Amino acid sequence: MELFTTELHFCHKWFDYKRCMIEPMPREAALARHRQSKGYTVVVGDLDHPHCLLEVGSTCLVSYLDELCRVNDSYDFTEVEGRPDILFLTSVIQREYKANSTDVIRARTYRFSPDRKVRIIGSDIPTGENRVTDTYADVDDYFVKRPAFGEYDWFIRKREIKLKS
Repeated sequence: MELFTTELHFCHKWFDYKRCMIEPMPREAALARHRQSKGYTVVVGDLDHPHCLLEVGSTCLVSYLDELCRVNDSYDFTEVEGRPDILFLTSVIQREYKANSTDVIRARTYRFSPDRKVRIIGSDIPTGENRVTDTYADVDDYFVKRPAFGEYDWFIRKREIKLKS
């Protein structure tokens, strides 16, 4: 399993359209924001071609980028009620793009709940068609301790979605 923690860059936000950081900040400033539970963004990998982005705050949003720096998959972790130290993977969005374009042609959204229920929404963007399926998944691995500053390895690995057949 390859981890991409060799380069971590910190900023307030990532600008998707221009593929660049907004308000870059030194590691110390990001650490201060982390300690104050204020949001910041981590750009993982080379700035010209990052592997993924983490928006860290009360939630954690992980966006995996493809070779054209488009957001291919995004994983959204939210705080477990009554457990501020634990996050749960509540949704995954997988996107398919028109060749050499930023136009999304298909998307699949998985919405998870701690009781193992999963709603899958498949969207065909050009036709506007949506297909909804309800099923179950093994979500035990989707509970995770809130990351300490700089310890993002668990979050930057894509997860296999384990649906029940």
